[in-house]
Amino acid sequence: PWMRPDWTLHNERELRWHVVTDRDLYRPGERVHAKGWVREVGREHGQLQAVSDGSIHFEMANPDDGVAVVAGEIASSRGGNFDLSFDIPITTSLGWNTLVLRLEGHDEETLHGLRVEHYRRPEFELNLESPEHLITAGSSLAIKLQASYFSGGPLAASPVQWQATTRTGQHVPPGLEDWTVGDGVEAWEAMGYDEVALESLTDAQGRNELRLATAVASVPLPQEVELWAEVEDLNHQSVDAAVVLTVHPALAYVGMRSSADFVAVGQSLDIEFKTVDPTGRLLTDQPIELIAGMPEQDEDGDSDEYLLRHVQRCDLRSNHAGLASCRLRPSVAGPWILQATVRDQAGHSSLSRDRLWVNGGDWSEDAESEIALMPDQRLYEPGATARILLLTPIHQGHGLLRVHREQVLTELPFAVQDGQAIVELPLSPHWYPGVALHATVVGRDGADALPATAAGEGVLNIAPSMVRLQVDTRTPTPTAEPGSDVTIDLAVSDASGAAMADTELSLFVVDDAVYALTGERRVDPLMELHRASVPADAWLNLDDSRAIESTTPTDQIEAGLTRRALQIISNERGDWDDEVLTAVQVTGSRIQSQSVVPDSRRNSSATRLRKNFDPVAAFQPRLLTNAAGRVSATIRLPDNLTRYRVVAIASLDADRFGVGESAITARLPLMARPSP
Repeated sequence: PWMRPDWTLHNERELRWHVVTDRDLYRPGERVHAKGWVREVGREHGQLQAVSDGSIHFEMANPDDGVAVVAGEIASSRGGNFDLSFDIPITTSLGWNTLVLRLEGHDEETLHGLRVEHYRRPEFELNLESPEHLITAGSSLAIKLQASYFSGGPLAASPVQWQATTRTGQHVPPGLEDWTVGDGVEAWEAMGYDEVALESLTDAQGRNELRLATAVASVPLPQEVELWAEVEDLNHQSVDAAVVLTVHPALAYVGMRSSADFVAVGQSLDIEFKTVDPTGRLLTDQPIELIAGMPEQDEDGDSDEYLLRHVQRCDLRSNHAGLASCRLRPSVAGPWILQATVRDQAGHSSLSRDRLWVNGGDWSEDAESEIALMPDQRLYEPGATARILLLTPIHQGHGLLRVHREQVLTELPFAVQDGQAIVELPLSPHWYPGVALHATVVGRDGADALPATAAGEGVLNIAPSMVRLQVDTRTPTPTAEPGSDVTIDLAVSDASGAAMADTELSLFVVDDAVYALTGERRVDPLMELHRASVPADAWLNLDDSRAIESTTPTDQIEAGLTRRALQIISNERGDWDDEVLTAVQVTGSRIQSQSVVPDSRRNSSATRLRKNFDPVAAFQPRLLTNAAGRVSATIRLPDNLTRYRVVAIASLDADRFGVGESAITARLPLMARPSP
């Protein structure tokens, strides 16, 4: 953060907003549907609080001159929930327009971008079918491509371009989420980074297939093979798709975990192991080798291997439950590395590696002048007690650990002996998604030395089990005829499965082909509204006792984060009047993108055989669950032949949220499709 001595601490209550629109791409004249939530952030513990229901002013600003082209007032309800709908004027300028919202009685505004373009809806999609069998290093793999129209039917005799890229990856078998699997020490760079490019055609069924041979990596860790394909139809509309496959080093993995991430010199530490196959099935009687020691890299510094000193070794076999254990007693203080290797029946091995800190003695890192804060876990359940090891450059002294959210939550004094201290911190259930730590130590390094100070920072991450809602969306059948009525059943529960009554659900049913243009969106209010904030007094200048303000949020940790990119690129002549709208979607291990030509590039004299139907099948923003946590909504599908995305967003009280998704395909036994 930037630090200035004339900054002051502001005590105004922070508002947090989250706005979700039915989509992010519109044509002029189309209707926008939006749902939003606004909450206050409590100054005492930083938890979300309901706002007083009142009026919310909204307007959409023209990107050319900033003049509002749409404006209005809406009322919030249920402590800060709101929804709105409006038509985009035909005269609206193309490009990014800004939706501005402001709560009555507050000066703070929030902004949400809406893209207005003349675009062509994609007609088809690609699906890449992965091999059903497990892929091991040294074997071959086959990927099958299926090009299909959104409403059904193959895209035949179309050109296909393939590209395959290999790099080092990561794989955590089911059931080992709480164990260290693979390399927990280094962020590995790609090994080899091999690429292969090929061209082909889809057959009469819209299919194509690619076969590849995989290589054996020098270090027994998983590899990732990213396979990318692009198909172009007769109208020069191209669609990309990609899939990332895991190549396993062996048909056995070993998970490793210890009772703590640090231990004192001379004390024993139990290490547990669990052996499974890549699918999570338990493996028994598997040979496990553990090597533990202090790391020392080779002189060249370019090896992936560590040379270990003060080595301790365990040779084990997993029992009938796939478990094994080993007891270590480190004799030297400092950083240690634990390396566990398991071999499958074919003799192939896989590696898991993690760090361990051994405190005590006179070990220190001379290059470090800050306090290092080392929690004993990486993610805590609400209400747990965290043990934090502090390593300081000051060998003897006294310190203070300050725990922050929006302000200081608690302060814990501690004593430093031999440059180390351990502090225990009970975690409040209200501290999700985490708290910031700031440690300060004052002391001397010798009898004649001047007093010295040191400081350090850290973060504790807390699981969302107290605030996450589970949302289930179901339809009687996965397909329906265009124009027919469809009932969607919704159910909401908490982490334990208990039904959540009086929960508000916002239902969106939107053409998936339009979603494919803009990529996945961050619809879940949980991560946005509950984001951890750097407290106003988290950053202290040791030469100035005044607190300063920082508005920079801490990094968000999101499992399975979805990213998107939307850009405009010129054609080969550099003529920006002829634009191509490109969208890239990255979701988990799958990537999809489309290059879509705007209406201006189409032949204006082409005959359209049917009208352009509404891409939004339903927007019901205020559904409420009954005592059983359930509610149903009946909608009428438009006349489009396509697949619809069903998205239900749940909110309860001021701080509990969840999202559920499903799909409905609208199709007929016989379908005719116009050529754009």
